[in-house]
Amino acid sequence: EAAQHAKSEAAAAAESGDYDKAIELLTESLRNQFSNLTLCRRAEYLLHVNPPRPNACIHDCEAVLNRNADSAKALKIRGKAYAMMEKWLEAAADLRRACVIDYDESTDFLRKEVDVKAHEIEERQRRMDQAKREAEEKEKERRAQAYRERVMREREERKREEEEQANMPEGMPGGMPGGMPGGMPGGMPGGMPGGMGIPANLMEALKA
Repeated sequence: EAAQHAKSEAAAAAESGDYDKAIELLTESLRNQFSNLTLCRRAEYLLHVNPPRPNACIHDCEAVLNRNADSAKALKIRGKAYAMMEKWLEAAADLRRACVIDYDESTDFLRKEVDVKAHEIEERQRRMDQAKREAEEKEKERRAQAYRERVMREREERKREEEEQANMPEGMPGGMPGGMPGGMPGGMPGGMPGGMGIPANLMEALKA
């Protein structure tokens, strides 16, 4: 009963534009009795205070979505909070999903406005991703080309070394150069040369 009374007073305060008081009353109601609907209402009021409190609003919506991932109301409110923070991709995701679960014209109108911003970001991201892929492909091809050139250089170097080894002169056949056939150079055929025998006077003495 206390929770219901606080919610009624909060609704009256919100109608009069006193959203700060409405939030206080809903907080009191939540202390007495937790309710996803009450939490969503407080999240919605958080966007109406001056200045708006989108981060607190998102916190409340996430508490609801943790309990019910298909809460269209929480998705719609969080989508508005994201849009207020110019987080267009997040806002678009929430509003698109909310319209699938529970379509309404006002949310769809906001979704279309947010989608314009989101598509710009998505297209820019797509171009950046494409440029990154192209740069990676170019780098891959550059490395492959460098590898092919290195392999070719090494192959040519080995071929050159093999040709140089093949063209080297072989060993020196025939033994010593200017070989000396027939024995010592100026060989002494027929025995000792004249003048190297017994002296004549000695020979005569031997014959006497």
